[in-house]
Amino acid sequence: MDKLVVSANEIRGTLTELIESGGYVPVCVSGYSMRPLLRHNEDTVWIKKCPVSELKRGRIVLYKRNDGRLFLHRIRKIKGPDLFLMNGDAQTYCESISASQIMGAVCEIERNGKRKPFDCPGFRLYEKIWSLTGPFRPFLLRLLHLIGVC
Repeated sequence: MDKLVVSANEIRGTLTELIESGGYVPVCVSGYSMRPLLRHNEDTVWIKKCPVSELKRGRIVLYKRNDGRLFLHRIRKIKGPDLFLMNGDAQTYCESISASQIMGAVCEIERNGKRKPFDCPGFRLYEKIWSLTGPFRPFLLRLLHLIGVC
């Protein structure tokens, strides 16, 4: 059976209800802001509600911007009990969001039918290395694109 790809923004109401009810919800990655870790229309992330007190720097969360659109980005810095700085792995700028905008956190990443927990050593190592590339990220992304990695 072919995979049906639907944008999270197209089903945001249903998605919100499922996460709020405690569901463990698969969401197909849409967009390129989380390259090279997450691939557009190829990878699926499994999201579930997570208490704000458990959110840490480096965690990938699904959140709703003030205009209602949904984004899947990484927490770069926690500025207080209610303020988070976010950005995608392929971005150099951050945006501030409040804790109330966070819908859930990525618990697993699925690629080619194989699921791995988000806190596995490989993803933690990737995050540590990639977070050091901030100033060089645009150059690295162009290089990775040229060699066909992303």
